[in-house]
Order: sequence, then C-alpha cells, then structure tokens
Amino acid sequence: MNALVKHLEPEVQLDMVLTDGSGSMQDTWFNTQTALEIYFDDLKKINTHVRVATFDSQNHNWIQRDCHSSELEPLKSSPLQANFTSTPLYDAIQQMCWQLRDLNPKRCTILIVTDGWENSSKFTSLAQVKAFLTWCKTRGWAVVFMGDGFNTSAMAQELGLAKDQTIGVQKALLPEAMKMLGKKRQAYAYGADSMVFTEDEQTQYGGLLTDETR
Repeated sequence: MNALVKHLEPEVQLDMVLTDGSGSMQDTWFNTQTALEIYFDDLKKINTHVRVATFDSQNHNWIQRDCHSSELEPLKSSPLQANFTSTPLYDAIQQMCWQLRDLNPKRCTILIVTDGWENSSKFTSLAQVKAFLTWCKTRGWAVVFMGDGFNTSAMAQELGLAKDQTIGVQKALLPEAMKMLGKKRQAYAYGADSMVFTEDEQTQYGGLLTDETR
C-alpha cells in the first residue's frame, strides 16, 4: 500500500469505502470483493482519490488502498484483508470521520458495506455516530449504506439516515447492485445532486430480505 495520504489537491474528489470484515462476512468474502471490483472500475473513470478500509474488532480501520482511482490495484491479485472477528461499526465510522476531518475534501462519497448490526464498539455511542454522520451530510457529502445480504432499513433509521441513502442487497445480486451504484457515482461526480436509491431499486435488489433484529 502507498504511504498514507494526508492532504488532497483541491480539485480531487474523495471516495471513502468502509467494508465490514467481521466473521459473518468470511463465507461471502470473495463475492463481496468481486462486487467491489466492479464499483472500483467505475471509480477509475473519475478524478477521485480512493481510500478503502476494512473493519473488525482487531482493527477498526485497516486501510488497504489509499491512492488515486487510476492507481487502484485489482482485488483479484491483491485482495482486501480482514480478521473476521466482530463488528465495531460505530468505532469504524468514528475513525473514518476523523480522517475526513483531516483530509477536508470539498466533494466526498462514503460507501459503507456491512452484513449486520453493530456489536462490539468500545469508544463510540449511537448518539455519537449519529452526530458524525449528520456532520458528513451537512458538509454535502454523499453517504451510502449497502447491506450485504442484510436489510439495512432499520439500521439507517437508527443512524439518522434517510431511507433512500441505504439499500439491502441479496448476496447473489451484490455485483449487479455495485454496477448500478457505480453508475450513480459517475453521475454524482459530474453534477448530480445526490446518490440515492429509488423504492423500485430497493425492491429489485433486496426484495426478499426481511428486517433484521439485533
């Protein structure tokens, strides 16, 4: 991995990708990375800096890509790593937001991929993580939650996100959903107001998923 980038050129956009690396993701890790590769292919068509991290209870923000989109290494030859432990989602978002504060991008897209609820954060409360995400939204940044075989609607509500900022995706449809998201990301890069999901898209990709409870 390249040395950690601490400053961005003003004209360069930023994409933050935060991926759940907990134990429940292990069986579908290959499929998840295949889907992310599709999304990265669309990022390569944009003048954007990309920071990719996985999170679990051993490492809340394991940065594995930190480069211009044109320099992204293929995941097939250099896959993302994870410890496959538990899910400190709140702590991971907190650390991501501290990085965003320092990088201070004018235009940013945040993609968070998870297959379940927060279950092991030690430093960040629900109220705090809601405040962090509200701060991101007030900066005008696009925040997207994608559920990997997981209906994220209840989680989105708990975190203060709008319904159209999140989408639960059946695992078999994850690559197709990432392709759809990549097209939305390109449109956002070139002037679209936001990156949101219609009810039809939410039904198409996650229609068989039921609301998950803790």
